[in-house]
Amino acid sequence: MHVDWPPFAAFLAAGDRARVVWEAWQDYADPYARVEAHEHERLQEMLGPRSRAETRRRRPDLAARAAAAAAWLTGRSATDGVVEDQQVHIGQLRLNLRPAVVSTIDNTRYTVLVHGGQVPMPGPVAAALVAAVERGAGGPDRQAGQRRSGAVLDLPSGHLFTAANTPPAEPPLAEARTFATLWHRFDLLASRLAIASHIPADTDIPGWDLAQVEWAGVRRILDVGCGTGRHLRQLAGSGRAVIGVEPSLGAVRHAVRDVRASGVVGNLDNLPIASGWADLVLAMHMLYNLPDMDAGLAEIRRVLRPGGQFVVATSARDTLSELHQLFDESVRALHPGPWRNRAAPHLHRFDLSNGGARLARVVRSVARRSHEIPVAIAGAEPVAAYVDSTRPWREPHLPPGLSWEATMAEVRRRANETVARDGCFRVTLREGLFVCR
Repeated sequence: MHVDWPPFAAFLAAGDRARVVWEAWQDYADPYARVEAHEHERLQEMLGPRSRAETRRRRPDLAARAAAAAAWLTGRSATDGVVEDQQVHIGQLRLNLRPAVVSTIDNTRYTVLVHGGQVPMPGPVAAALVAAVERGAGGPDRQAGQRRSGAVLDLPSGHLFTAANTPPAEPPLAEARTFATLWHRFDLLASRLAIASHIPADTDIPGWDLAQVEWAGVRRILDVGCGTGRHLRQLAGSGRAVIGVEPSLGAVRHAVRDVRASGVVGNLDNLPIASGWADLVLAMHMLYNLPDMDAGLAEIRRVLRPGGQFVVATSARDTLSELHQLFDESVRALHPGPWRNRAAPHLHRFDLSNGGARLARVVRSVARRSHEIPVAIAGAEPVAAYVDSTRPWREPHLPPGLSWEATMAEVRRRANETVARDGCFRVTLREGLFVCR
């Protein structure tokens, strides 16, 4: 193996990989943004004498990345490289995925998307991603007439997928559905936003959330998973220091546009925030997405000052129960025999019924607050789109012989019937939060 690319060679060889990662971090996150004080403090933490212990305790993924990359590079020569966001087109989706490593390996220019999930990537998903990366394999360093080859490095298996060792990609619509099983949050988020557009105009959900906070002594606020920035917008004029965190640079820029708040690229595996910086941490409707919630909660405790508040929002298990009832009734209409719906969405990992017990293991006090929001959905299509977005976790539990397409046709028929009869489809959002100290 010959690696003539100093940052990558240092990453492969370093006993202290955290140092290599954090030295490159600020340029990777945003080469045009100034580094704020809290980020300087975090960089100093990561580069200090405790860095090796931090790497072993908080960043075991770095060792996995290095091992997988080194195994693939055995017998090969990597002569140069850059790290960039990689835009891919999947059906109608336009997504920026990171990190993508662009390197010349054995005289072939590769764009390699690194997948660091918890389980090995299924073949059809890998094929969809390889095809997507191949289509989007342009970039600022691309030379005229030079074609890049797309590849996906799957860290759990240590396997590199390329066009040569994966089956042909599925047609675009099927490819989009396959992709959604891996990154289901995009599909689910889009359908939820469609439902949210029917919430009454005088309903202020972020305002209700923030009204539950005890504001005495709160000067610095961290919004982890700030999404579209709806809480940031209400906090920006408060005179407090406010920071929003999202995993991608595009999401951060979108969240803080026209808002007097800072934004940083990061996630709950390893926040780029100094220890004890925040008086208040918000985690709104995101904790159930974490593969390791306990590690995420530990990271929140790290950035929270002693005595600070942590507010986490989630939904009740029976939120939008009318939509779940619609699905169950549609299945039973097509399959009159015995059937029990055993599907459980990832939301149930942390909801208003079980979230308090999990939080009580790591904080001194937990107070639960909840509210209900009636919503009248004007048409049947947003109803059907929401149900259709639950396909990854519902379809495996359908009765034998019943297809998803037939089930969705019945869902649409019943939703249209309800809208024609009542003028709308009525649902109830049941949401709440936990205030923790």
